[in-house]
Formats: sequence, C-alpha cells, structure tokens
Amino acid sequence: MSTKVSVSDEKQFIYRDSFNKGHIQTPSMVENCLNLSNDAKTVYSNILNHIYEKGHYAFPSTYKLAISSSCSVNSVVSYINELVSKGLIEKETRGRGRSNHYHVKDVHQVPLLIVSEMFWRSMSKLTHLYGWRKILPAKDKILKFMEENNYRLQDMSTDEDSEKQLIELLKHVLRGGDLEVGLLPRNMKYQKPTAKEEQTISSTAAEEENAQNSRKKRNVPVGDKKNHWGLMAVSDWGVEQFKEYYYDKYLDKTGHAHPRNIKKHTGMMRNVIRNTGGKELLKKYIDGVFDIGYDNLTLDYLSSNRIGEVQTYLLNGKKPFYIEKKEPKKRETESVLVQPTETLSSEEMLKKMLGGND
Repeated sequence: MSTKVSVSDEKQFIYRDSFNKGHIQTPSMVENCLNLSNDAKTVYSNILNHIYEKGHYAFPSTYKLAISSSCSVNSVVSYINELVSKGLIEKETRGRGRSNHYHVKDVHQVPLLIVSEMFWRSMSKLTHLYGWRKILPAKDKILKFMEENNYRLQDMSTDEDSEKQLIELLKHVLRGGDLEVGLLPRNMKYQKPTAKEEQTISSTAAEEENAQNSRKKRNVPVGDKKNHWGLMAVSDWGVEQFKEYYYDKYLDKTGHAHPRNIKKHTGMMRNVIRNTGGKELLKKYIDGVFDIGYDNLTLDYLSSNRIGEVQTYLLNGKKPFYIEKKEPKKRETESVLVQPTETLSSEEMLKKMLGGND
C-alpha cells in the first residue's frame, strides 16, 4: 500500500512545480569572498547550478547566463573572465558557435579563497576592540592600496607569519597609520626559494644556472650600448640608466628578470630622481633597498615611504621594525654602535656620509 508524502506548499513549488527547481549550493566562502565582485559571484552561482544538473562541468550559453544573472552578454563575458583570472573557474573554448565548457575548481585549490578566509579570520580577531564599523573602512583602505601597487590579493602568502603580519597591518590602519608596501604580508609571486628548495641544486649547478639567466635575461648587457650605466659616471646617469641599474640589481639579487612595465617605471624613476636631490644619493638609496632585506624588491615599491625608510637606514643603520622582527637577534657586543663625538642633524650626517664638505 503506497503512502502519499505530504509536503508544504513552499517545497512543492521549489522542488516540483517550478521551472528552476531546487537550490544553488554556493559555498559561503565564495559568497563572502573579498576582492570578488558581486556580479561575478552571481555568474559563478549560475554556472555552479548547471554543473549540479549536468555533472563535472557546465556549458550554458552566455545568453542564458545573461538572462539568469540579469545583465548583458558583454557583462557576463567580463565576469567570467574575472572568475578565470582569479582562479575560481577554468574556461575551455570550443570554437565559434559552440558554448564554452566551464570547470569549477575545488575551493581548497583557489588561492583567492584561502587568502580571503585568512583576511576574515584576521578581521574577526579585532572586532572586540574596534567593531565591524571601523574594520570596514580599514579593509577597504588596504585592498585599495594593494590594487594601486599591483599587489594581487590572491598572491598573498597565507602562512602563520603572514596572518600575524596581516593582523598587525589592520591594527596599524585602525590606529590611523599610513600604509607602506613593506608592511604588507609576503607576496607569493615574488617570494624567494626556501633553504630546502635551494639545497636541491648543487652550488656549481646553481652558479651556472644564474650565469645563464644573467646572459639571457639582462636587458642591456655591458658593452652592448655606449650609454649603459656600467660605462658611465653616476653623475651622467639619466632615467634609463637608473632604471636599468635597478633591474640589474634585482636580477643579481633574485636570479630572475624584473617584471617590465616601461611606461610606469620610467615615470616612477623620473619622480624619484626629482624628489631625491642628487644622483649619487639616489644610487645609495637603490643600494640600500637591496641591503635592507625587503621581501619584495620590485621597482613598483620604491615609493616615497620606502625612501624614508632607506634614508633612516643610511643615516644610522636602522632597518624598518618589521624587517628587524624577522631577523635573529645579534649578540649584544655586535649590536653596540659607536656614538658620534659631535651632535649632527640628520641632514648634516647624510651630507657627511656622501662625502660633502664640512
């Protein structure tokens, strides 16, 4: 004898009588993902809905996605590209007149979601002190600063130290502090190899590899151009020479070619030269950047804030606090500095270091 199952009118409508049956099972971490637009989240959910119907991948037309997402076809294409660039889906183009295949990646393999969750944990630990009302503008300020400095959120390191640094960064901003690139957690895109990774290559092989990289990647080898920085006095250097000097220092330090953005870097270096006040001094600033031990050494981060840190380092040998915190403490006998016999202003001391007249 069959028994008729009674369901509520709501469930009857959701699961039996509607055209769009059921629910879309979008992970909460995607709905709350930082640095992912709301429209991209909507398109993601609609693609996900088709996957639950069809299997491991979906192939809805952009026109159907436009209807279900309440936007234009061009907008759908833009949001799909956002999802691809931020690692949430993979797109397989199947040719003219055929719908693309979309593969939704497992959430534990999406760097942006992992970083976003770390960001949420960090913010939640400060709610008892500041509340969400103050945390919101602090979060927005940090994300805007990262975007302006070409630091993608999904490239942020997510280890324990990075999470602690992110919490300190949030506190710093909440207290009214200014943002500096050096305060950001390590950028995985430019991270240095670990000691364990370096041990896998013998010293001889590593030297040969670096030599080959230098020959292949150095933009302007010495001797190839008469105006190369290595063949000119520093006093004769211009924007191009300082820029190439920085690129070469980066290559020597990291073993990798510096990412190129000629127009942007030319403008940045021109501003730095104008604001520094002397070519010899600027060369010392650049050398200081590589001596201090920053995690990220790209030219994009040679900002006015960093120049202030380098100036302090040149004057008294003091590195930024977040660099010193990561370095092992030196023995007390090694950390004693010789005190000057005369009191000099910062400007006088810097002039003395550069060989100026008394």
